[in-house]
Amino acid sequence: MRPHYHTIAASVSASVSASMHAARAAFSTALICAALTALGPPVHAAYLEQDFLEATGRLQRSIGSLAASSHIVLAAQTADTLPPYASALVDIALSTDTAELKKLVERAVDVALSVPPDAVAAAKGEVKVAFSGLKPGSCELVPLPMATFDRLLASEAVSSASRIRELSEQWATTLEQIPHTDAGVCLPPPERLEKLLGVQTDAFAAADKAKVRELELQSARTLGTVQKGERFRLFSQLGKRQLETLSRANFVARDQFKKASAEYLEARRFVEELKQKRADGPPQCFTIGCTVFYENDVRRCFGSRVLARACCLAMPLPRRCLDPSVALTPPAVRVSLPCAPRSGATTTRTTTLERALRSPTAS
Repeated sequence: MRPHYHTIAASVSASVSASMHAARAAFSTALICAALTALGPPVHAAYLEQDFLEATGRLQRSIGSLAASSHIVLAAQTADTLPPYASALVDIALSTDTAELKKLVERAVDVALSVPPDAVAAAKGEVKVAFSGLKPGSCELVPLPMATFDRLLASEAVSSASRIRELSEQWATTLEQIPHTDAGVCLPPPERLEKLLGVQTDAFAAADKAKVRELELQSARTLGTVQKGERFRLFSQLGKRQLETLSRANFVARDQFKKASAEYLEARRFVEELKQKRADGPPQCFTIGCTVFYENDVRRCFGSRVLARACCLAMPLPRRCLDPSVALTPPAVRVSLPCAPRSGATTTRTTTLERALRSPTAS
């Protein structure tokens, strides 16, 4: 039986069509994978950059809120409120072990002296600007309990601390320019106070992180040396004096100050955390769950797996996507990603896109 020409033509046409389809699929796969591989790092970097910009913006807003609320609270103080509060703080400091208090002072001095010269210069310049034009006879005076501070400075722990003279010489000229009287110091307006707090935040952020950590640990050790019999009395007294100090301002101002203080500390902590995350680079995740408790890390890992999965799904059949980092074929478009999942691993959190890409036909 002779073959029908139209049947042969149809078979040839189908073969050619299948070959062209396979070629188009292979070309599309290579193009998609190349694009995903090329665009992966910039998208990741841009995501972190946007996160950091939002965090720094939040910090700046918290500085403004804290400066405004602090100005109201400070302006309301009198000689009957602020000096007793400062005295309660000094009483706690002097009740600690002398040797541990000396170490605490030395750690604080080390942190202050670890600030880079440019940050120190910026802080000094902002102090000069903040108090420029203010005169004790016409400005708002905040009661300055110098006698209380002198009691602390004259103690053996502080006076014998190393490098404290170096720190005093570094700031002596700048502090002398602050307008003051025996009764108190001039209070800058809120907008200047905001800039002053901002440059102080920048200076603290520029300090040596290891020395800051040592200061935090030494603070805990020093406070732990307060005698148990005195601890309750001293801290109860401090709480009472603090309440009296804050009560000088109205309820709204007090509430704003408390919330602004908490938000400022949290915003500053989060910015420091983001800086460290950016310095560390992408996390190395080796399971589907990506056991990382930081939200951005989890998203970055899932993002990498989604890209690998999408690349695999774009391939013509047959295909195998159990391990996207090694299963991609042909080898010319093989991709290496930091979050390749292990076969059989489980996860407790997924994204909508990831669930959609988990198709039974993909394995």
